[in-house]
Amino acid sequence: GDRAVSEEQTVCGDEPGGIDLNADVVRELQRKIDKYAPEEPLNRLLKEFVREKESEGSIWSDLTRCVHKMLGGNSPRLEEAAAWTEWLILMLDIVDDLQDGDNPDKPWMKCDPAVTLNAVLILFAASLGEAMQEAGVSAAIGDLLARSVQGQQADVTRAVRTEEDYFAMVERKSGSLIQLAYCMGYSLVDEVTAETKAALNELALCAGIAAQIEN
Repeated sequence: GDRAVSEEQTVCGDEPGGIDLNADVVRELQRKIDKYAPEEPLNRLLKEFVREKESEGSIWSDLTRCVHKMLGGNSPRLEEAAAWTEWLILMLDIVDDLQDGDNPDKPWMKCDPAVTLNAVLILFAASLGEAMQEAGVSAAIGDLLARSVQGQQADVTRAVRTEEDYFAMVERKSGSLIQLAYCMGYSLVDEVTAETKAALNELALCAGIAAQIEN
């Protein structure tokens, strides 16, 4: 999707190329689906969405894992946080495709839009009820998601008129999501300084701009 960081970018020293979703992350995503959407057809549909993300590869959970380990973290909740990162990005990718009307081969674009919207609402409800609480970063997640939506709004309404408008839009749309992935990683590390968080947030914005331009 247009929000996504390029799968060709290097993460934590990995070779460029699509990065397979960690098996633990996939299992955690499926567990969450069983918890929040236990009945058919939404259960089957959401698992199909996860399989699609698994097949195309994703770096989002790796960003969370990388930042956590880079700062010396060793939390037993890391894989859960990484799964929540993928969960939130999946939700926004689906919304992005619905808005743009592209990527017709994606499973969420092949079914009734009303059904896809219900799947999105399940993803949102689960993140509202658990992800923010468990990660302990509810205010930060809410703010970053809102900023990304504001960037998407500027994009879909063609509000960009100048170079400054473009960079502001991209920082919100893409940079905010990389900040979110980083935040999910460093929130589980004790005593991360404000200076370190500020440096990571600035790096995330630069990465978001670079990825969006490449996209």
